Amino acid sequence: MRTGIFFFFNMGFFTKLARTFVIALIAILIFRVSFLTAFYNVYTKMLYVAIPFALIPAPSDRSMIKLIEKFYQGTKQKAMDACDLVHGEIVSLLGAFEKKGNLHFCRQIGHKAYYMHAASIAYVEKSGKRVLVVGTKSLISAKPAQYHQIIITPESDLRITTRVESDDHAELTVHCKGLPKDVTLFCRALDYHYTDFLAAVKEYVVE
Repeated sequence: MRTGIFFFFNMGFFTKLARTFVIALIAILIFRVSFLTAFYNVYTKMLYVAIPFALIPAPSDRSMIKLIEKFYQGTKQKAMDACDLVHGEIVSLLGAFEKKGNLHFCRQIGHKAYYMHAASIAYVEKSGKRVLVVGTKSLISAKPAQYHQIIITPESDLRITTRVESDDHAELTVHCKGLPKDVTLFCRALDYHYTDFLAAVKEYVVE
């Protein structure tokens, strides 16, 4: 998303607040009330200040989270398509964020941290065919998501390493010849998606 950087400054909240103020101030200035007459100059100045903030194209938290979830589901769909699946019950999907760039710059919403680079992995096995899809997407640019689909064979040299850094923070690194480079993800160690994914790919996990 081209304007995704504003999400990490929580500008969506300030933009929404500014737009509310603009509507309210315009209403006050149009529908003049006698006991507010003395403050019209103040309201006019406030309107001039609020308008620039109201025009900032900041995405809302809801739209940004929907964008991330859509990206995760896109990774799952790629794995389903590779195995001609109609339903994705047997696909193991892990949605997280890539270890890339300034990791101290993130947005905390509730108990979850959002970083600037989303990443996800989907794994599926059907009729002896094993497929791994690794997706990456920048949340601060307009570049489309990148998906790397790998048909796993002995030559793929698939190796997955994990490291738990805290009670709810783990790193998972995927090494495979089908990837341009190793991909390291920040994951929630207490999330069942994380444990389910590790269980699905346990034969490729390197201790």
